[in-house]
Amino acid sequence: MSYRVQVGLLLALAGITFVLWGVHYAHIDLWWDELDSLTEYALVTFQTTVTKYPYPNNHIFFNLFDNGLTRVWGVRDIYQIMERVAFLRWAQWLISAGTLAYTFFAARRVRGSRVGALAAVLLVTSLPFLNFAMQLRGYGLSMFFVAGLLFHCALRRERVSLVSALVTAVFSFALLYTVPSNVYFLFVLGLALVVREVGTLRRRRLASIRSEDATDRDANRAGGKIPGWMRGWIRDADVWSAAAVAVGAVAAFVAYLPVLDNVLNNRFVTDTPDHRFFVLTRRLPEIASHFLSSRYGLLLLVLPGLFWVLRSGPVGLSHPADGDEPSGSRRGDDASGRDRGTSPRAQDRVPPIASRSPRGTGRADLVMVLALFLGPFLASFAHNDVPFQRTFIHLAPVFGILLAFSVDGCHRWLEVRTPVVVRWLPLGVAIYCVVTLGYVHQRVEQRLEADLDQNIREQNIFANYYQAPGFRPLDTCRALAAQVAAHPGTVVLANELDRVSWTFYLQKFDIPSYALAQFKEDNTSGATHTGVFQLARGRDGERVFLQWSMRIPEPFDSGDRLTPVMLYLASYDPADVIYVVTGLNRLIEQVVTTRYPEFRMERLEVPGSYGVFRLTRRS
Repeated sequence: MSYRVQVGLLLALAGITFVLWGVHYAHIDLWWDELDSLTEYALVTFQTTVTKYPYPNNHIFFNLFDNGLTRVWGVRDIYQIMERVAFLRWAQWLISAGTLAYTFFAARRVRGSRVGALAAVLLVTSLPFLNFAMQLRGYGLSMFFVAGLLFHCALRRERVSLVSALVTAVFSFALLYTVPSNVYFLFVLGLALVVREVGTLRRRRLASIRSEDATDRDANRAGGKIPGWMRGWIRDADVWSAAAVAVGAVAAFVAYLPVLDNVLNNRFVTDTPDHRFFVLTRRLPEIASHFLSSRYGLLLLVLPGLFWVLRSGPVGLSHPADGDEPSGSRRGDDASGRDRGTSPRAQDRVPPIASRSPRGTGRADLVMVLALFLGPFLASFAHNDVPFQRTFIHLAPVFGILLAFSVDGCHRWLEVRTPVVVRWLPLGVAIYCVVTLGYVHQRVEQRLEADLDQNIREQNIFANYYQAPGFRPLDTCRALAAQVAAHPGTVVLANELDRVSWTFYLQKFDIPSYALAQFKEDNTSGATHTGVFQLARGRDGERVFLQWSMRIPEPFDSGDRLTPVMLYLASYDPADVIYVVTGLNRLIEQVVTTRYPEFRMERLEVPGSYGVFRLTRRS
């Protein structure tokens, strides 16, 4: 199989997988944070978008993008967007397709097109990347900017490019202005570029010392001349890249000034973990495991490949040493010369197999990628904060390239020894990843569907309750609206997991509803509990919250959220017909049967996995 065919098949696998995911996910209903982002920060004035930051849910640059996109689209009503959400999701799909493209080009710059295509496959078969690829929040945009920075400045940039420097500055600004916690990545990137430049200057100095005789050195010192090895540093790509990252970060800081106090002093930033090593002992293993997405067979190649590349020469964040293969001097596809010269483009060819020589192993680039992956965790550890898992989702492209470089290292080590056996290895790895993704995704959907019936709220970068096939509030509320129109009654939300999204979808169909927003024990003034109740008064009505002290009769199941709402209703407006939307069907059935015998209960047939019950007062 020719080199070009392998690359084409790898890219085809990545493209088909991502298109199928887009078709699957494009019509999934909006959930809590998406609705909050749209209504509070995107479907408002641009001024509101950049000046409203009550808590870290306003991904400002992303919401500016959605603000402008919805204006161009001509749809600014949240209830219309609910019906046509696929438009916004496909827009995010295109951004994430750009992430895949940048990942391919970044890896190709260092190790050739085959490794670039493999990196794209490894990224697109990572379930966390897919889970956030079409989400209407800033995480997909963050992954795009990170992948772009990998290409424009982090990996093997040997010549100054004003265009790349400008793009680096813009991407650095946008990355930080999208999600403030992305500052960890920017800090590590800037530091790595500086360290790499120091290594480059040191190498030049040593070379200059070897080539310059003592008389010349003494003359230069006496005349106060700048040594030759330092004269060209201002023209180094890393100097320009580091400066561009700094400019972008400063610009983002200035843009944050209207909301800076809330950005720096909200409770998510000021909270500290229960133990000092929380980020390193819990978050880092969780993220790495989720990014791996059950593709444990990859470890048989990744770990040996990582070890072989790192031990093949001195390790450091520097450009390739003299004799290493630069990106523009690749001579063929493999050690045996197969398919040599099949592509006219140097970057479409793979460097010759390095065998036991450190030349061409790409260790400096692998160290750079490894540093960019681990660095943000170390920075978060140093800050001693309590980040969510999604805080690190933007590292998915970095992890994909890290896997690809490691697999490639193992492939090269094996190919010298058993060239026939491993000739199909990259394609085999890609097929294994795609098959594993299909199996794992099916298992995750089955688990999420089972969780809905138990009212279990799973939410992380690997699996999220709102991605369950049965989470269909739009279809459920449409069917419920028909029932309420035929048999008018009061609608109650109880044990529904996502009160905000259900409330919005009920309002879309102009259905008033009641829900319990907060509930706690309160043994004062004869009360046993205090509840905060949400009253949503239909499509054009105001949503209000009322606090009410109550006495719950014993025995009382602590998981029962229906009883407080029923008691609240009975206190001023006893209803003859009550509709209950719930995710805890068996408990609600038990509560109604044992506590409210005056009601006859029937479960309605509606789309989705949530239960919708109609309680009718007996005559």
